[in-house]
Amino acid sequence: MNKKVLLFLATALLFINCNQQKKEKIDSASIKIEGVVLNNGTLWKANKETTDGIAAMKKTIASFSKNADVESYTSLKETLENQFTQIFSRCTMKGEAHEQLHNYLKPMISYFDGLTSKDKKERKENLHQLEKHVLGYSNYFN
Repeated sequence: MNKKVLLFLATALLFINCNQQKKEKIDSASIKIEGVVLNNGTLWKANKETTDGIAAMKKTIASFSKNADVESYTSLKETLENQFTQIFSRCTMKGEAHEQLHNYLKPMISYFDGLTSKDKKERKENLHQLEKHVLGYSNYFN
């Protein structure tokens, strides 16, 4: 192949990849989490440790390469489960806010399990769903 054709193909692939990355960005404002409701139209007050724990999970997920190998996904699962456990152990929330937090946290368990699937596509999909889920936290809690 001549250099012009190769350059054109490389540029086209780069353009396609950039457009796909833009499509993969998640609009957190549109994320709805089944089973979680607002406090009469307002956000629930969460304790700082819970909010910090969710922020740590967001950061962990954001820094992870979705194309990583199975062992990396297993390590990711362990890290996220540790952060998740810390949220529970440091939670001081009471009443309905506490119940809504549990409604928010429960679905994460199945996403964690999916991170160690033998199927690469399933691992990626569970990571994507988990990423959406943690981004949706700010739609219900402050």
